[in-house]
Amino acid sequence: MHAVIIAALFFTKLGLDTYLEKNDEASKYPFRIGRKSTSPATVLTNTALILLMVLFFIGCIVFFDERSYIQCVLTGLLSVLCMVILCCGNSPLIFYDKDSIHIRRLLKFHTLSPGDFTESVHDKKKRRYKIYFGAKSFSVPDYYPGIDFLIENLNALKTLFSTRGGTDFLKEYIKERTGKSSFILHADFERDAGPRDSKFGGLPYWNPKMEYPKDGDGCAMQLLCQINFSELHEKTDFQPGGEKDLLPKKGILQFFISTDSENLWTIHNDVEQENWRIVFHDEIDESISEDDVKQLVPDADFLDWSILQKTCAINFSEETSYMKPRDFQFDALLKDAAGKLTQDEITALDAVRCWNCYMNPYADDLCQMLYQSECYILGHPDFAFVDPRESTVTEDSRSFYDTTLLQINFEAADHELFEDDTCPDPMTFLINSEDLSRQDFSRVLCCWSLF
Repeated sequence: MHAVIIAALFFTKLGLDTYLEKNDEASKYPFRIGRKSTSPATVLTNTALILLMVLFFIGCIVFFDERSYIQCVLTGLLSVLCMVILCCGNSPLIFYDKDSIHIRRLLKFHTLSPGDFTESVHDKKKRRYKIYFGAKSFSVPDYYPGIDFLIENLNALKTLFSTRGGTDFLKEYIKERTGKSSFILHADFERDAGPRDSKFGGLPYWNPKMEYPKDGDGCAMQLLCQINFSELHEKTDFQPGGEKDLLPKKGILQFFISTDSENLWTIHNDVEQENWRIVFHDEIDESISEDDVKQLVPDADFLDWSILQKTCAINFSEETSYMKPRDFQFDALLKDAAGKLTQDEITALDAVRCWNCYMNPYADDLCQMLYQSECYILGHPDFAFVDPRESTVTEDSRSFYDTTLLQINFEAADHELFEDDTCPDPMTFLINSEDLSRQDFSRVLCCWSLF
């Protein structure tokens, strides 16, 4: 009897140790798939198992005191079984990264390579996926959160853009079709920025004869960014051609934004310029000083605002920009590229969203080429979610906003300048190319999701 109890305790400890070890290992992986812990079914199941485990354990003690050893052993084993089921049910069924997949079958985890994936079959009646890795197969409920994403990525590995040759072809195709010039805005904390210099934050250049920009509440707005086009031409090896010819040769372009967090909620695919404003000064008065601006805005110290932490000068450099994956034209670009590789229309369509599969071992170089981490003007815009031109602008006018006036990448820009934890999503200002050439900044689309 003592041997049975010791054995039960040993296996209980072994099961708990395995459960804790696997949960600790799973926590280090970016993706985990299992039952949703807050769902009513999971809460009800866990509660029932805990109650049964406690009842069986109490029964085990009672039977032991009564010297009913057979019943004691049975109730003890049932208590252990409830605990094992509880632990297994609440541990991840699958955890994975781009290099390996760990799938649990009963109490054992199997380590697999994404490259060994063969196929997946969805049984809608039973609500389960059958996933095949060579001769091995695993059954997973289709209602587990995250399983659809895993299946999508595994199937994407079988498409033409998830090969070295396909990815290299796509990279060159995007370079050839979408490359355009952009000017990177580098934060320079070593140089003091004067009132007419290009800069992030600080006191703007402003003519006292003009009314200072105010938000919808009548409060003075903060300068977000100021670009002096004379500096841009002087500090870069500016060669005419393409979109660069649209930029003014001189003058100062300013971007203002409200300092009230409630007003910032309204800046979402906005064209009204109520709580943000764009101002262009085509003629610069060299006699205007910072003291003149301070008299206009006596409370002009905005550095306690949560988004812009410091003010600094801006340096410029030129960089080639390529179309980003969230651009509404990107799917059509991928379809055309796929059509160049294969005559099979179905394959071309299937390839549209698979080029940047999470598990694609060849996509890193391509993603790095497309991604621009700094703030910039011109080039291709980027968005946090979907292209607002696709979701909020009519199809007839979708191509109207065809030029990036300014892209602010809060998350990837200099962390001394922006509080990226507060506003991780990029802020994009789009304008029509003809309006830019006419220096008309009245029809600008501001795209931003603050929260």
